[in-house]
Amino acid sequence: MHSTVRWRWTALAALAVMPITSSAQSPPITAAAPAPAVAMAAFEELRALVLTVSLPPEGSFERFDSAGPVGITLRLDGLVIARATSTVRNAMRDAATQAIRLESQRLGRPRDALQSSSAPPDAARVTISLELAGALVPFSPRTYADFDAEISPGIEGGGVGIGAVTELVFPGTTLALNMMPSEAAAMAVATGAQEPALGVPGNPEAEPAKLSAARGFRFYRFRVTHLAQTGPGEPPIFLSRGGRVVRERDLSTRSLREFADSMARNLIDRRVKEPGNAWPGRALSGTPTPTIARTDEGYATPFEHALAALSLAHYAELAGAGRADAARARAYELLAVLAAQDAADTGAARGSKIERFSIATSALASAAVPDRADLSNAPPEIRAPIAVFLATCDARLNSAGDDLDGVVAAERPVLAYALAINAERSRDPPDLTRAERVLGAVLSQTPPGQLVSHMPWLGWADMTLASVKGGPISSVNSLLEMRDAVYAHALTEESAGIDNADLVGGVVFTTTGLPLPTWHTARPIALIATMLGDPRCTPIDARVREQARLLPTLRFLRQLGLDEAVGHMCVDPRARGGIRTTLWDQRQPADATSITLLAVCETLRSLSTK
Repeated sequence: MHSTVRWRWTALAALAVMPITSSAQSPPITAAAPAPAVAMAAFEELRALVLTVSLPPEGSFERFDSAGPVGITLRLDGLVIARATSTVRNAMRDAATQAIRLESQRLGRPRDALQSSSAPPDAARVTISLELAGALVPFSPRTYADFDAEISPGIEGGGVGIGAVTELVFPGTTLALNMMPSEAAAMAVATGAQEPALGVPGNPEAEPAKLSAARGFRFYRFRVTHLAQTGPGEPPIFLSRGGRVVRERDLSTRSLREFADSMARNLIDRRVKEPGNAWPGRALSGTPTPTIARTDEGYATPFEHALAALSLAHYAELAGAGRADAARARAYELLAVLAAQDAADTGAARGSKIERFSIATSALASAAVPDRADLSNAPPEIRAPIAVFLATCDARLNSAGDDLDGVVAAERPVLAYALAINAERSRDPPDLTRAERVLGAVLSQTPPGQLVSHMPWLGWADMTLASVKGGPISSVNSLLEMRDAVYAHALTEESAGIDNADLVGGVVFTTTGLPLPTWHTARPIALIATMLGDPRCTPIDARVREQARLLPTLRFLRQLGLDEAVGHMCVDPRARGGIRTTLWDQRQPADATSITLLAVCETLRSLSTK
């Protein structure tokens, strides 16, 4: 499930959007990672210099003379304007000198004015990220893959010694650029050796064991004490993996509502404003990487539009009046975008007409408005197009349900869910029969071990049809086994370890390799949250126990949310509330935010059930 952007090191350096300098002409200094009080004192001394854009005078940072390597990042309105590292003795002063020189250049200050008593006005908006490293620990990887196997991404940094040069990549840099430890190590090798070819993935002559044996390269790993400002003038906070660890005790009904509010706000604000767009300002933008102001695609996929509309509709049922109205309005806009694209013969955002409107897209669009009378609340100019589009979707779904062989296997659970919603709305026997037939076919063709991959759609379909018929849930035993299996694969404090407290609750869908939980944890949790409030799945006397089992997974989902702590390295404040791919991959797929919003809404609904 885990994925990461595999860029060449040269592209990564270019995306930093700022000069990168390092001073590494002396052997590395090894020292224990500074204590928080020491790091805070260093930060305050640095902040005074950054605010005045003044070079550190002789004798600055004397108390840190024996400290280890230092990494400093300065940002202006979220954009990196300076990144400096140093491994020399008194690295703190050296790195500060580099960073402030770059700051002065980016603020447009004349070179001879560095020691002036007046600072540029923009200096007050500069924020600081400071990483103080501990001992550089020798590391003997055979391949770059060993870095990923042994180093927790974003927790430790890596680097290389080449003669008198030591090139390091700090954890804060790897997080901002979405690099895995192996990519950071390759970038350090290519930069330190000044040979770009050594940073190209797959080059057998550039593997660490070869470089160590043939050229004497020395590899290192190291830990840091990291603190950063979340905004101009704000006091610094201590960070772990670029953020702040969410604690279970931080979760409550109120905090979950606030979490849902932030995700809904993210989906509402995620818009494409582009001349020539059929519905200017209404389309959902593609996947952003807010740390580097990059969007993978101009437009989100049609499926992402439909899923976002569905999640916002669910959220509107629980939100207060003002937020509910805004969410419904945005859901209608997203459906209007799909209606306009569906009606057009050409000029879609991406892909062919068949790709744009798969069965899964039509299914989620249909399910987003379970009560078609709600369309009376849609703006008049888009009400009719949406109504026509939904009728077309329903016809497609009925046709697909009657000829399931023509439906891609991965889309059948979503089809079953939409047909169940339609049957619930119409109460017509033919609709109920069609939905039961599709559900039964998918259940019979799905091995127990693969059931989780069809969630939440298949479980919601079965629960909905059971309610329509007033009978038991046909797959209840399988759903209960699936719930137990999901929790069995969730990381605990013991299995995650002290360094990975932020991973606790994440579901690992494989038994091999590193535990790398991603946003896909939200898929089964969305159904499990519904099961919590359904007495057919969770008897009243078992609810407290099931709430306790659910809480860690919700904690992990909340950890994935981009909050003010992680926001210290983001360019666009509208990224707040979005769900990241992983804790070390800052991309925000729309599906990640939509599914997680559904999971939290279902949790709130179940917690309110008497």
